Amino acid sequence: MADKSNEISAIPALLSLLNIKGAVVSIDAMGTQKAIAEKIIESQGDYILALKQNHETFYDQVTNQFNFREDSYSQHLDKGHGRSEIRTCKVIHELNWIDEKENWKGIKSIIKITSERIIGDSRTTQNRYYISSLQADAAYFNQAIRTHWGIENQLHWQLDVGFAEDYNTTRNSQAAQNLAVVRKIALNILKADKTSKASIKAKRKMAGWNHKFLLTLIANKNF
Repeated sequence: MADKSNEISAIPALLSLLNIKGAVVSIDAMGTQKAIAEKIIESQGDYILALKQNHETFYDQVTNQFNFREDSYSQHLDKGHGRSEIRTCKVIHELNWIDEKENWKGIKSIIKITSERIIGDSRTTQNRYYISSLQADAAYFNQAIRTHWGIENQLHWQLDVGFAEDYNTTRNSQAAQNLAVVRKIALNILKADKTSKASIKAKRKMAGWNHKFLLTLIANKNF
């Protein structure tokens, strides 16, 4: 984003550059704006938008509906890294009782995701709500919303841990963009390597210590 700008103004500009016909656009709560939903529909795409209390009346109407009904239900269990997560998804397609729906172009579904995380003896539960222009079932929305968070959990986490991106202090906009591109190229090269089972961070160090390993990475035909 440019200086003195924010996601609300940057997202429509980005959408104007992309061909999203037939695509599903998922955005965090900051981007849940009427104009953005309208832009996606006009571009022949669909949306899944996170809904929080900054849209107070709409949020209250949506959350209240799940006290009375659900049109579709799905539950999924994930295990790994010493923890378990149960994600329960409920979907409502009948929106007649939601007055605010008239302000959101193309809206066809409201979604509730309940995440229960279990780490040892500790259990935490969180409810999240979404709106969508898709009339899909709960299993679809459960997976689609999980995939959205995969961007943060996989790409951004790997860049932070493997390349310490969060600690980078480059402020010049062009230099920052160039370094971000270089880090992503390096990450893809390291991920394509099948000669070692070491972590991304370890492979990066190995490439700096061992020129033979570095040349193996660069010459990899899978990249």
